[in-house]
Amino acid sequence: MGRAVELHQLGQSIWYDNIERGMLEDGSIAKMIEAREIYGITSNPSIFEKAIGSGSAYDFSIRTLAISGMDKEQIYARLSIEDIQSACDLFSTLYDESAGNDGFVSLEVNPLLARDTEKTISDGRSLWAQVNRKNLMIKVPATKEGLPAIRALIAEGIHVNATLLFSVERYREVMEAFLAGLEDRLAMGEEVAKIRSVASFFISRIDSAADKAIEGLLPSSKNELKSLLGKTAIANAKMAYQAWKETLKSKRYLKLKAFGAVMQYPLWASTGTKNPAYSDTLYVDALVARGSVNTVPPQTLKAFLDHGSIMEAIENGVEEAKETLEALASLGIDLSKITSDLEDDGIEKFKEAFLSLLDTIEKKREKVIADLGSLGSPVENAIIDAAKEVMVRRLFEHDPTLWTEDRSQFDEIRNRLGWLSLPEAQLAVVKELESFRNTCLNAGFKDVFVLGMGGSSLAPEVFSLTFAKEIPSGQGLKLKIIDTTNPDEIAWREASVNLRTSLFIVASKSGSTSETNAAFHYFWQRLKEIGVEHPGDHFIAITDPGTSLERLAKEHKFMRTFAAPANVGGRYSAFTSFGVVPAALMGIDLQRMLSKAVEAQHSCAQSQPYPQNPGLVLGLTLAEACKKGLNKLSFTADEACKPFGPWLEQLIAESSGKDGKGMLPIEGEPVLSPDAYSNDRIFIDMRIGNDESGYLEGLRKAGHPLVRIRLTEIYDLAKEFYLWEYATAILCAGIGVNPFDQPNVQESKTNTKAVIAQYKENGKLDEGEPIWQGNEASLFSKENLGAISQKSLPEVMGAFLHSVSEGGFIAINAYLERTPDTEKRLASLRKELLERYHVPVTLGFGPRFQHSTGQLHKGGFAGGYFLVLTKSPEKDLPIPEEGMRFGTLQLAQALGDISALERNGKKVMRVHLKSSTPEALL
Repeated sequence: MGRAVELHQLGQSIWYDNIERGMLEDGSIAKMIEAREIYGITSNPSIFEKAIGSGSAYDFSIRTLAISGMDKEQIYARLSIEDIQSACDLFSTLYDESAGNDGFVSLEVNPLLARDTEKTISDGRSLWAQVNRKNLMIKVPATKEGLPAIRALIAEGIHVNATLLFSVERYREVMEAFLAGLEDRLAMGEEVAKIRSVASFFISRIDSAADKAIEGLLPSSKNELKSLLGKTAIANAKMAYQAWKETLKSKRYLKLKAFGAVMQYPLWASTGTKNPAYSDTLYVDALVARGSVNTVPPQTLKAFLDHGSIMEAIENGVEEAKETLEALASLGIDLSKITSDLEDDGIEKFKEAFLSLLDTIEKKREKVIADLGSLGSPVENAIIDAAKEVMVRRLFEHDPTLWTEDRSQFDEIRNRLGWLSLPEAQLAVVKELESFRNTCLNAGFKDVFVLGMGGSSLAPEVFSLTFAKEIPSGQGLKLKIIDTTNPDEIAWREASVNLRTSLFIVASKSGSTSETNAAFHYFWQRLKEIGVEHPGDHFIAITDPGTSLERLAKEHKFMRTFAAPANVGGRYSAFTSFGVVPAALMGIDLQRMLSKAVEAQHSCAQSQPYPQNPGLVLGLTLAEACKKGLNKLSFTADEACKPFGPWLEQLIAESSGKDGKGMLPIEGEPVLSPDAYSNDRIFIDMRIGNDESGYLEGLRKAGHPLVRIRLTEIYDLAKEFYLWEYATAILCAGIGVNPFDQPNVQESKTNTKAVIAQYKENGKLDEGEPIWQGNEASLFSKENLGAISQKSLPEVMGAFLHSVSEGGFIAINAYLERTPDTEKRLASLRKELLERYHVPVTLGFGPRFQHSTGQLHKGGFAGGYFLVLTKSPEKDLPIPEEGMRFGTLQLAQALGDISALERNGKKVMRVHLKSSTPEALL
């Protein structure tokens, strides 16, 4: 049994004097409640000022509210209310179990109103209505002007925490105000039994002031008078407690008690020890009292839980307490003046903290607005219009007209919105998946391959490169991705593992993805070749119910098949089995990850006001950028967040790139000076913490709109998955496209099947005739480049790219092995193109990119130049049961995609590399 529980059994509750978003979100407060270390929590402007100003936990909300057009006061109100609501929800069970005696959360009225009765009442009512939680307490300064406000709010049935109490005389007045409020309420015929109140009697500040007065009067030789040091505050509190006991016996209270009224509790506040010479639990140990509350700051709580005293002490030495106060008076120390000055000083300090807090928020708000530049007003107006059009309600009602009037698309749209409620629903499978992971570890598996494409593989890849760094050794399997048909890459990845201790996840929503099937047949055969007797024990499947993959898994006796929900599309599947099963096998803390996503889900709920909905505001920001011609989204990030880029690239490009519209995501692009970028971009910068650089300021000054996303820890990426899914759906609504289809991806697949059929009939691929050949490469294109036979390779490339202009882009589609060496070489080519042509340059590995940017390449806006790189593999690998090799399949995919690009009027050149390296093209 912990000390706080023992103390509670004696009749005193410990409240926590600290609210900060990080602790609410990471489960720290929830754990303290569950362990019964705290029974309530309080806040004040000083606490909020420290929390908001010292980190990035609030930047997420400040950005959303600032973009929505709110001023600093409105932003503060929303931030504080969000925190208080979260805290109230955490304490609600305790409140119910204690019949409304514990589990309270305190929120203070505007400190600037401490001397204004009517405005204090009005603010108290407003906060009570906005927070809308039964276990909220409104903190009201116990000034002369505050006393009528306390009475009025109690009469209205609002729980009140009368704060900034220093003198016993004022405390008596507060208790009278409380009783008067109950009497008023009873006179109106309202119940009084459920009303609770506390009176926050400040402690340590009194000692600080009294000790200073004593030390100023007494010479150091008078040791007998030094004994008064550190005694005033506790003596004063004991007198206050006696006054409370007197009130309990009063006829006035007993009359109210007959109607079920509960007397206001004394609450000891400011109980952190400020003088290091005193015990760190002095103001807890000495103030143990039945029927009271002690609200303690973090360090004091830690100290008390470790070595605090549990003896009821408030009744001990009451006569000595009186003598202490009399001794002070005999020395000429006026305690009433000290307490009056402390009240004035307390009000001023809270005002200063509040004004400092507003200043901190204003600086953050101004930065957000400055970052958005010319997008600020359009986005603010878009939020107003979204509310008029009830956009969020329509989203949650699965209304297809949010995106299109084409009735032929209605059914598909209605069946693709299951991701909206997915994070919370998936919490139910956490234990099952953790058990499955342990089964795999006990079976001796060390590595796991995901055999998948696009939405089936990109989220697991992000997990493996981000969250996995947090996992203790041996807690999970090491995850790798096979989302290619390149034989050199497959062989390279295979060489990094022991196949006998490797597990394979065959992941395909449709169950018929050609790349996935080819990889399955290859690794199945490899396991048989090395003598694995039951290869099916090494495989699990993730697919929709009723697919060919489900049947294959059953026929081949896979270890397990996980069903994915049919109402969630592939690129929105981060929290389906496609994401959570690999995450579980890696040893990721699924409960923690999904809880973060649930926070984002709740923040984007239908009940949220539009200006506070971060997914909505982000999506509208992107839509307004597109409408202004800023249809290139440049994603920059620190090393921790950089792996998020490829997942985001697929989500945005495949969702938005159709009907001649779309937003082109650009991730991993080499860095240029801010003024060297084309003026058709919006930048998204994601990183952990507040590590700002002059480079970002340079982007803003160069006129590029910028959205800064700041995480407090890597698990916050789970929020971003949900927020960007939501924002992308809103973006597509804003520009008028269906985010849930991908017509041109199927076009490439159909073309590839035709190329393969021709290959199987003729025994070779029809590559067409090159327009230029050399020792370095062969070039293929239908573009009219004039007389090029005598030109060098770089000159021909220049002829192809010379007309690319602002508003356009260059896409490097590399059907090469995705290895560190190749990526380095292609980065050099990419940088050269970027610096030479001053347009965005994307890089995708084929066929992987076909399932992401490939849709936008063919169905999106005009202006793209496509540089397709192919080469013969160093060592080709067979595809069992397919009658061809991986090298043939990959080239067929390249030819099929090129055909789709050309049919859609795009400018394409294929470079089949021979001896040259990619960077030698220019």
